[in-house]
Amino acid sequence: MTQNVLTSLAYTPAIIDANDDMALGALEALQQMGIPTGKILVLGIDGLPEALVKIRDGEMAGSVRFPVTQVRMALVSLVSYLREKKPIEGKLLISVVIEKSNLQKADRYAEMR
Repeated sequence: MTQNVLTSLAYTPAIIDANDDMALGALEALQQMGIPTGKILVLGIDGLPEALVKIRDGEMAGSVRFPVTQVRMALVSLVSYLREKKPIEGKLLISVVIEKSNLQKADRYAEMR
């Protein structure tokens, strides 16, 4: 899919994917197309260890991390609504963009290989 989109556009400065798995796929497509690393910035979401390695190695620009505790809060609110019809209150999810300069802030930093 990435290849199809890129061939139809004259200029693409960045690819922002819905998750890190998709971002890793985009990196693979760029490599297959012969596009030099870093020419098109690739960002994902999740902070997966495989993506963190690509960030460390300069192949991927970054990944957005949503703290697990906040995801838990959202799920608890949803379950309370479904079971008790308790209204869901708006919650602000504080995200962190993980890039090479702050890689150690990633929740799964220790899992990198």
